[in-house]
Amino acid sequence: MREFFQLDSHQGFYREIVRWKYISHPNVLPFLGVLEKLPSIHGFCIINHWLENGDILGYIKMKPEANRFQLVSGHQNRQR
Repeated sequence: MREFFQLDSHQGFYREIVRWKYISHPNVLPFLGVLEKLPSIHGFCIINHWLENGDILGYIKMKPEANRFQLVSGHQNRQR
């Protein structure tokens, strides 16, 4: 498990997860839950599906030749 992000403000954190809970888009992972108060983590973790290739930034570091527009937009180059 890895810490997604940590905010100083609990209110900011809760606003973020409430927004994410209601987002439905093919390029946005579904919100699964929140984990709080683990002894090894001094904050909150947002739980989402496991990404085999990591997040978008990690993927681009592994594959710098990747088409960034295609990755973020979901568009694919179509040959005619």
